Amino acid sequence: MKFFAVLSLVFSSYVYSQDVGKILVVSNIEAKVLLDGESIGKVNGIRPKIFEVSIGEHYLQVISIDDKEEKSEIINVEAGKQKVLKFDFGEVDSSVERILIADLDFDIPGLVSANAEEDFTYPSYLYAFEKGDEIILNLKMTNEKGTNIIDVSTYPDGITVYSNDSFQELDDLTIKVKERSIYVFTFGSNHAFDRDVRLIIERVPESEETKDFNTKVTWKQTYEVVQIQKPLHHYINSGSHATFKGGKSRIVVPINLPPNTVKWYYEFSAFRDKDQVEQYTSAFSLAGELSKLVDQTGLLEFGINQLTAPEGSDVCDIYVLDHANSSLFTSKADYTYYTEGTQENLTSGVVEIQRSFSELMYLGIRNPSNMQGINVVVEVAAIVAEEDWMIEGSY
Repeated sequence: MKFFAVLSLVFSSYVYSQDVGKILVVSNIEAKVLLDGESIGKVNGIRPKIFEVSIGEHYLQVISIDDKEEKSEIINVEAGKQKVLKFDFGEVDSSVERILIADLDFDIPGLVSANAEEDFTYPSYLYAFEKGDEIILNLKMTNEKGTNIIDVSTYPDGITVYSNDSFQELDDLTIKVKERSIYVFTFGSNHAFDRDVRLIIERVPESEETKDFNTKVTWKQTYEVVQIQKPLHHYINSGSHATFKGGKSRIVVPINLPPNTVKWYYEFSAFRDKDQVEQYTSAFSLAGELSKLVDQTGLLEFGINQLTAPEGSDVCDIYVLDHANSSLFTSKADYTYYTEGTQENLTSGVVEIQRSFSELMYLGIRNPSNMQGINVVVEVAAIVAEEDWMIEGSY
């Protein structure tokens, strides 16, 4: 629906003194109000706004918030009388309106409270906004003594888009959103004692198409696949050749598991013909397959049988070891290993390990043949849990 924007100014006889009157401004558009060339505030297009004005003659300007249109008039404020002025700004499309995001009553802790707690954190609120949005903030205090602090920043990059370290109230503070992001609103106080405030957060979408954007954010656990070891070829000598001709019949592959690893996997293939190294290696796809499965479910609800095992033609033994036993393993001394994940006398496979044990693990690979060497290709990947704030519905 299209309609004309009209501003009504009422000069009230209810004044604090005979030298001061009140102007009540009613508007259906957001506009700036100037008196005698100085800004006295803004009207938001939704709620009436009252301004205190001294009696006498004044020059009044009402300017659209985008500075594209202006109306002005000389007005005379008389004590005990009422006057209404109307300003026609032409047609206004009312399809895009302010949308209430939050109406909060909370305490901003004062310096006494902040200093009393060792791990003190100031109140913060998180909401998501779409590209092109205008964020509008209004904040009122029940106690006008002292000043407050505000920091508005994007998450997770922490770029400050607005800050003020000494204000009492916010009156239609507008922040333009350049890119879709989560915004963090953090409040502090310069006053000794706690402050009771009311905060209203609104958004004006850029168009009707973005009107229904979901501003809620959720603390959510997600999973990411990390490739720890790309498919890597190893030649492992036979036991007799290692003893009499040099070389090694046992090797260890160090595995640096990322923090928050919930599962890790290794894929292996053993074969004798060295000319087939490239053929076998190119068939490995552990990290890629895991990524697809995690992306499809968002969870870990899939079985090991959904992963493709590579081909193999000769057997090897693979042991899951910690740091201390990795050196014992290569020196052929007595060692211990984790039964979970250990494989003996197999040609190939994909192995799942449900525990990380520690962040530094080892795969001990042994050639069980006493006469012939083997080639072994190994790939290792881990599933890592991540917790973070996310825009609701974007995961």
